[in-house]
Amino acid sequence: MFTERQTAILDKLCKGKPNKIIAYELGMCESTVKVHIRNIMKKLKATNRTQIAYLVRELMNQSLNRNETDHSFLMARPNQPLALDRADELRPVSVICKY
Repeated sequence: MFTERQTAILDKLCKGKPNKIIAYELGMCESTVKVHIRNIMKKLKATNRTQIAYLVRELMNQSLNRNETDHSFLMARPNQPLALDRADELRPVSVICKY
């Protein structure tokens, strides 16, 4: 459902971090974060950041209620691990930003 980058952004968004901090922590431009968030909003049919966080938590809770430990349904590529709380799985990306 989501790319690796979208999943990393979702993790930080659900923790209440602003776009500027998300961009800094993931090594990307703030405008790139905004594009990812806009695409996430489209996928979830959400209208704001709070609704995104709520819907993601609902998806996670539904999978926990079904006793599923594999959350790969959130990923675009199901064989990739979900990196919600594991910073060691996030790979740095070299990005050139023009301000």
